Amino acid sequence: MSAAEPTGGRSDPSVLRLSKGRHTWFFRYGAGDEGVLRAAVAELAANPLTPFDWFDAALVTHQLTSRLKPGLNRVDGRTPEFADPPGETGESGRVNE
Repeated sequence: MSAAEPTGGRSDPSVLRLSKGRHTWFFRYGAGDEGVLRAAVAELAANPLTPFDWFDAALVTHQLTSRLKPGLNRVDGRTPEFADPPGETGESGRVNE
């Protein structure tokens, strides 16, 4: 993982920051790379030579999950603005209510 400052643009990677004592970690990841970030955080926590422990990994994972939650309200993976309008037949073949 590389350290980066957030630039605020929509297409820019997301950045999570964790500060612990005199240490600060910046985790930069792009859309769809959340699993890669979780694996890297786990690898870092498993390394006994770093001050980053499993509690720290849980905090970073919690921050990541908090950012993902707004997009998890749909089971079919589509965002509400692309959902079929009421009264029309959806992908399942059933009429939407």
